[in-house]
Amino acid sequence: LFLAQKEFVMAKKLLNDKKNNADYLPIYNATRNKLLLWGLTQAQIDSYQTINNLSPITSIFSKVSGTIQSVNSKEGDVLMEGTSIFQIVDLRKVWLEAEAFSSDLEFIQVGQAIECYITSFKNEKVKGTIDFISPELQNNSKINIVRVIVDNPEYKYKPGMLVKFHVKTKTAEGLIVPFTSLLQTENGTAVWIQNKTGGFEIKRVTVGTKNTESAEIIN
Repeated sequence: LFLAQKEFVMAKKLLNDKKNNADYLPIYNATRNKLLLWGLTQAQIDSYQTINNLSPITSIFSKVSGTIQSVNSKEGDVLMEGTSIFQIVDLRKVWLEAEAFSSDLEFIQVGQAIECYITSFKNEKVKGTIDFISPELQNNSKINIVRVIVDNPEYKYKPGMLVKFHVKTKTAEGLIVPFTSLLQTENGTAVWIQNKTGGFEIKRVTVGTKNTESAEIIN
């Protein structure tokens, strides 16, 4: 890089000093473009006047703005082309990951609004939008990952924070029973019901919408 800076200063001097300077314009443009490819800004290049005012230490400015999430190199490291120095993320919008049972995927869809409660801010409620529903199950589970996008203009929400989600689905009237009352038998799902004589008997049922607390009986 320092050698490329010297070449640019020399080409610039030839372009300004020679009467037939049109012949040196391609050389000047080539050395200038080389510095741009190195990641220098136009303001930095314009500041190079003489070889004497060059410095072996050069500032490289990121082309994107954001928050530094990780520093992957330290002073004194030898960096090869393509080496990651910093990881910068834009936290103006954040991704939240929710875990949903596969049986519940029929009730959610991409583009659906969702309420998020940030536990680090006393369950502060923020609205988000479902952006992606993973078709793959997590290892040894019946859980799919659902990605939610939330606006974060004040940069309050940080990676790693715990979030609770609430999805509103269509409501319907029906019989709701505690989830713990469901019995899994060889012939399907069943519940105990009280008959006309006051006794109890097993009855097979068809379950609709359910969660960890209650279940809808549709038949």
